[in-house]
Amino acid sequence: MSHTRAFNRARILSLSKDKLHSRKKMNITVAQLAQAVDTLNHVIEQARAKALPVAHQRKLKRLVEAFAPEFRAWEEDRIACFQKYGDLNEDKTQYLVRPAELEAFNTEFNAILAAQVELNLSPLPEEILTGIDLTFDQVSAIDFLLA
Repeated sequence: MSHTRAFNRARILSLSKDKLHSRKKMNITVAQLAQAVDTLNHVIEQARAKALPVAHQRKLKRLVEAFAPEFRAWEEDRIACFQKYGDLNEDKTQYLVRPAELEAFNTEFNAILAAQVELNLSPLPEEILTGIDLTFDQVSAIDFLLA
């Protein structure tokens, strides 16, 4: 009987740990990804100025690392689209889309933004955002990440 209790206790602990660190598969658009990364960068910038608990810092770091490959792919696609339909301005800091190709650019760029990305992430506890100043739009951008 003691073996059964020990097994059940281990099983309960295992289930609790799995629930605590459970990962969710999420399908989001590239547009949602870009907005979430922008907001997470804002959160991280503010968090650097505050003494966040180590566990919260680690969760933010893991989330940013999980987003990194998809965000890099988005950046590459975005730049390629601008290069295809635009020219660099005089000081070579920005692409300007050629007026004759604006419609084609918009079609391709919107297709990139609408593309689906599958992520496997652990949700963030809302406490991570305690003391972080966010606008309504910023909270909306990362709402799908919050537990």
